Order: sequence, then structure tokens, then C-alpha cells
Amino acid sequence: MNLDSSNLNPVKFQPMSLLLLRTMIEFCTKKRMIAAIAFLGSISIIILVIENNWSIGHSGSVKTVDTSPAENQSTECSAEVKVVEECAPCPAFELKSQPYCLGTGYREIVTCKHDGSSKTIHRTCPKLTYLEERDFLLFEAIALCIGLGSYTVVHSRQKLLDKLLFDKVNKQIAAGV
Repeated sequence: MNLDSSNLNPVKFQPMSLLLLRTMIEFCTKKRMIAAIAFLGSISIIILVIENNWSIGHSGSVKTVDTSPAENQSTECSAEVKVVEECAPCPAFELKSQPYCLGTGYREIVTCKHDGSSKTIHRTCPKLTYLEERDFLLFEAIALCIGLGSYTVVHSRQKLLDKLLFDKVNKQIAAGV
């Protein structure tokens, strides 16, 4: 099939770049593209599994914070503790300045009742895996949407180019060339 780039695409290619483009298009068949995508997807999943197991099993790279009530609360909190705000990420301005945010980057607000008085304090808490999973799944969903959008654009562009080529061939046949 002979494609004339001047009639199909308004962008003018240099002869060498047109040759490279044709070579690339001929090399990237649909079967090869699907195989490449499956290979990259498999590698991504393997890397995610290895990272997950490495971060859990490798104690040197993960900071662990003991959140036991006796060691984590201040000395005033030896009696009744009520959680006011569940474990959540620390705000940006507290991350480097407050000691309860330095360990994990997460904090919870508790009320300590001692001798009839109550005091609200912040204490550190472990990272929440559901927040990390949610962020990962959100990233994957956005990547999927971008991929589907890109596929739609490429597919519609290919249909348009095929239609233009078909019309050009019909005109040539009708003209008797």
C-alpha cells in the first residue's frame, strides 16, 4: 500500500523521517503491541508484589513507631483515653515541626481524662494501608482513563486516515488511472 503523506496528513515529513515512520508502523503490529503491553503490565505487577513484600519484611527501610498506649501518650495520659479524631495524615505545616508527625507522618487526636480534667493531645499512629491503597488505585484509574482516551483518539484518527485513503483510491479508479 502506497501512502502519500501530502494528501493524508497536513504535516510535511522529510523523506528520512517518513521512512522511519513507515518502518516503525510496519514493525508495531497489533499483535506486537498487545504482547508489549501484556509484558509491561506483568512486569509492573511483579514489581508491586516485590515492593510490597520487601517493605513489610525488610525492617531496615521502614520506620516503625510503637503506638502502645503506655509509651505513646504523654505522662498526663495514664487514665482514660478517648479518640477524638481517627488516624489521618499530618498537615503539611506539622510534618517537620511536630514530634508526633516525624515518625510516620500520621497522627490522631485523643482526649485524656486524668483526675477530673481532660486534655486534648496529638499522638503518632502507624501509616494507614487503606489510604495508600486508595491513592494507588486512584492513580491506576487515572492512568486507565488516559490510556482509553488515547486509544480512542488513535483509533478515530486511524479510521479517518483509512477513509481518506479509500476515497482517494475510489477517485483514482473513477478517473480511470
